[in-house]
Amino acid sequence: MKERRIKKGSREELIKGRNIKFYQHQEDTLKAIEEAVKNKEQLVIFNTSPTGAGKTLSAYSAYLKYGYKTIGVYSTNELIKDQYRALSGFDDSKVELVFSDKIDEFMLENDIDNRLKAIEILFSRDVVLTNPDILYCLTFTDFYKGITENYSLAHLLGRYMIWVFDEFHLYDEKQKAEITSIIYESYKLREKISKPVIFIILTATPQEKMLDSIRNIGIKVVNVHAEDGDEIIQEKVKLKLYPSNLWLWKGNEDIEEYLEKNIDNYMKENKSILIIMDSVFQANILSEKLKSKGLDIAEVHGIKKDNEPLKSKITIGTAAIEVGVDPNDADGTYKDVLIAEARSSAQFIQRIGRIARGKRLDRISEAIMFIPQYVFDRLKKYDGNEVNRKELFEQLEKIYYQLEDFEEASRVVAPLTIYNAFSKVSRILGCSLKELEDDFYKITYKNIFKVKKELDEINNLIDKFKHKYEDTFSQVLFSFRDFVPTCYIVDKKRNDYVNVDIITALSRFTDLEVIKEEEEINKYLDKEKANGLRKKIRKDRSSIAVLVGKQSEKKQGGFYFALYEEDDDLDFDELTYNGLKFAVLEVRYKSDINKNALNHINDKLENIIYPVVIQDGIQMNLPPLFKTFDFQDNKKIFIGRNALLMWSILQKRRGIY
Repeated sequence: MKERRIKKGSREELIKGRNIKFYQHQEDTLKAIEEAVKNKEQLVIFNTSPTGAGKTLSAYSAYLKYGYKTIGVYSTNELIKDQYRALSGFDDSKVELVFSDKIDEFMLENDIDNRLKAIEILFSRDVVLTNPDILYCLTFTDFYKGITENYSLAHLLGRYMIWVFDEFHLYDEKQKAEITSIIYESYKLREKISKPVIFIILTATPQEKMLDSIRNIGIKVVNVHAEDGDEIIQEKVKLKLYPSNLWLWKGNEDIEEYLEKNIDNYMKENKSILIIMDSVFQANILSEKLKSKGLDIAEVHGIKKDNEPLKSKITIGTAAIEVGVDPNDADGTYKDVLIAEARSSAQFIQRIGRIARGKRLDRISEAIMFIPQYVFDRLKKYDGNEVNRKELFEQLEKIYYQLEDFEEASRVVAPLTIYNAFSKVSRILGCSLKELEDDFYKITYKNIFKVKKELDEINNLIDKFKHKYEDTFSQVLFSFRDFVPTCYIVDKKRNDYVNVDIITALSRFTDLEVIKEEEEINKYLDKEKANGLRKKIRKDRSSIAVLVGKQSEKKQGGFYFALYEEDDDLDFDELTYNGLKFAVLEVRYKSDINKNALNHINDKLENIIYPVVIQDGIQMNLPPLFKTFDFQDNKKIFIGRNALLMWSILQKRRGIY
């Protein structure tokens, strides 16, 4: 692949003691903000500039130059920390990180026992870097009861002039619709006090549907992108493609085989390598094998996160490393070689963007990509040719099978969440829902009173069982993330623990024992780790058990979900709403493997009802790593958030919306 060059701007500014020369897209972004402030306009800026184009400066230039209060929203806590490091090069004294662990730490350090009070103090900084989970609590739930509702929302969401949403292309349609409603809520709060608000959405791909919704509610939209020019932002890459049966998880084996043949040469050439795999467990197993050869290995995935992992000679990770990771020369983390799986065009583009971020012409990085056979066959025509990134990425998006994007969720599920936000806006503004009816329709394309009726019907259904069972529907509906039954497993091999879904726990770990009392954790973990795990257990609503065991190299297949229906007082067949089933689950298996852990998990499951969708077969291309579980009678089951996404598709097929 050829190097990527973008257009330089004409603007040069002294910001925080540093002389900054702007790229054109950075200049365009700052100019649009300046004009919006001058004209007291509400504005949304979509910046689709590529990786390495300096989107951080683009997003925060108005804060750095004028001190405008800014809130940055990042999908992972690692991204938050990475952004904090980027801003600390200018001035970190007025930047605050706000996510769950940070709030706990702040409360402990300052002897504060009221979580709302802690968040209110943390949100007083000029710049707050947070995640959608915090925003969802503020916007969609009653988490902030304690101080008057008007105070909490108006004071926290209405405070900031600039909002930054990063990596927005990673959000699904439900999340995009919900973020649109958060934009609307902040816009109305700022409008009430006659002050402008500017939203900067950083995304790799255009968001046309969301853009239309935002225009419909009366907010001006500006599109900004990095034009081609003379300034190098991405260096040349030698791209090697290999076919692999990724759907049968053969990519793990193919990567291991490739390394067996080539690792010695890479080490002789003093190459630094980044490996991105889809399986957390295979990444961990590969790490252990390479460590046994005396190689310098660091891991970044759900099982393990080493400190400063990019500084090791070989860094092995999963999707956790493909967002916001910036290997570069400045801090000694530049990677010469990328080895990765790519099940979709989005994965391919996202992962290859982790390397070759620099300005040199005398250096060529190497990317080894394992892709589906049908994609390999279509790309063979490029063998031996130079191709620019834009052309290649456009071809990838055409060649890869189109994945299910759950567009229906924005009209079926998201309105149920957004209704709560509009209810709060009506109370804050002192207006009726009828007065907000048109705006609600512009975002959701549904009538607000019809959605209220749907919520009432679902809640009436839940009322039939919530006296006896724990209801998870609200946690699922108002969560930014997945919500399935999980457990924490303390790893006997090392001083650490991992959180996985219960099927993965039973099939990927052996010699599982139940930890019934929190004090038992001290037997296996040091004080710091044990305290950390105890905190997570108390906060994590999806976790139902704590186990101790050993990770197995081989997966024990055969565990599957079934319906638990041993209740004489309740007809489970009646607990269905337009195809969305509310069910008590149990896990079954044909042998005695992990029998005690299995029984303990089922004892916990007997008290909980989950929203689920059950299907005979899946006739669609689901996104990579979309959680699907085996169910009785050779069916498939979707649980929690994924059940709501699948339910939205069923609603459309049945012509219900």
